[in-house]
Amino acid sequence: MPKFAVISPTHITGKKKEAWGNFKNGGYIAMVSRIKEDLSNKSKNQRLEIVRISYSESELTKRLKEFSVFFSLSAGDYVAVNNTNDGLFGIGAITGDYHFRLNGHNTGSTNPDDFYSHFYPVKWLVTTYHKRKDILNPGEKGWPPYGIISLLPGIPEYAKRILTKSEIKLNG
Repeated sequence: MPKFAVISPTHITGKKKEAWGNFKNGGYIAMVSRIKEDLSNKSKNQRLEIVRISYSESELTKRLKEFSVFFSLSAGDYVAVNNTNDGLFGIGAITGDYHFRLNGHNTGSTNPDDFYSHFYPVKWLVTTYHKRKDILNPGEKGWPPYGIISLLPGIPEYAKRILTKSEIKLNG
């Protein structure tokens, strides 16, 4: 059964639309990190150990959870890109393995230190904006609006409706 994750395109205030454009046009998702080294030849445990030594105690629990989700993704899993609570920019399917491109994702910041270096290739299935109020049925639980990345328990019904409406057939 494929996983379904929701990810933010940037941590820079006011730059989500611009950063989403970079995700969409580049065919990828990317994640923020102060870790500026290629982790592609490391095991998941080795990657998480690098996270442990790269973050302070106050950040560690959150970062370990985010990286655990990110590194759990694989080809065939689905990802949605959120605009906090307002809506979803798009939904795609991961098409390959994790890879590293130093500062490869422009987050909308003028400081390259804010750019993201950890990637997955994505085929974007839906790239039209969907407002939260238009896609959630009454009483239906949406995505977590804040945070870098979240793994949802299965493919949510709202995502299935968006994909079906776009004539996209789900795997699994």
